[in-house]
Amino acid sequence: MSQNNIKPDKITKPIQLLAAWLLGLIILVGVLITAATLVKEPAWLPVFFSISAVLIIPVFLFLIFQLQTRYRPQMQEDQYYSEYLNQNTMTVESEANEELKNSITKTINHKIKELAKLQDKQLIEINDRINSLIPKSDQPIDNFPVSDKFFKTDKTFVNLNQNLEKLDKIEELLNYLNVFSINIFGNNVEHKPPSIFLLSFGEEVDFDFLRVLIKELIPYGLIAIANISSNWRKNDIYIGSYAYRDKYKKPVPILKISDKVLSTMEEFTNTKSFSEYVERNVELLTFKYNS
Repeated sequence: MSQNNIKPDKITKPIQLLAAWLLGLIILVGVLITAATLVKEPAWLPVFFSISAVLIIPVFLFLIFQLQTRYRPQMQEDQYYSEYLNQNTMTVESEANEELKNSITKTINHKIKELAKLQDKQLIEINDRINSLIPKSDQPIDNFPVSDKFFKTDKTFVNLNQNLEKLDKIEELLNYLNVFSINIFGNNVEHKPPSIFLLSFGEEVDFDFLRVLIKELIPYGLIAIANISSNWRKNDIYIGSYAYRDKYKKPVPILKISDKVLSTMEEFTNTKSFSEYVERNVELLTFKYNS
């Protein structure tokens, strides 16, 4: 028996876990069958052992099937699972950290909106006072710009790739749109400038902001958009996303921005329906991958 002992510290790969499950199944079925042949009293106990030996097999096979299908990404080795997380979340962090970030971001955005409203009110008052000092015969001066492009939602989180070529200009644009809470990603050693400028978005982001952002980023090189498949990233926008390739660094279908896409975008009123349109029209773009 000492030769068949399973040492948990020696199980370092998911395939070893499956092997341990199968070995455990074989041992358990063997024990039940042996007990059924050796135990005579009471009379119902051998029957119980025999039925258990038969029923435990489909139960184990079902659990193994679940591991190989529903939890297949988690059954990969650490290196490939890390790439899977990076591909699907664009940054490696736990859901707990994500919820904390969302809570902090909501609070910050709320305070910024309050300050912006106060600032607009003060600017209008100053402008009215200045105009009141100018003789009526003179031409009135232009109004001060008011922050009408303020980022209006508490549930949209902007993530910016630090490896983009025109990073400074994009940061200025986000500042102009009054987006002050930005999460920077792409700071891992393996991250390099994206091969194509892609924007990925979740289906619950603010659509008015998304529409403006896509149009404003085109002069800075934005050429394609894509949906975010992760269920807990529905409120995120990734500027400079790496989602144009899978974990094996192979290209995946995305939607190239064209005049038709821009005009069609004006017909939608919410992000979910626009996301469905993107999903229906994606295509496989040819590009040179930055290895």
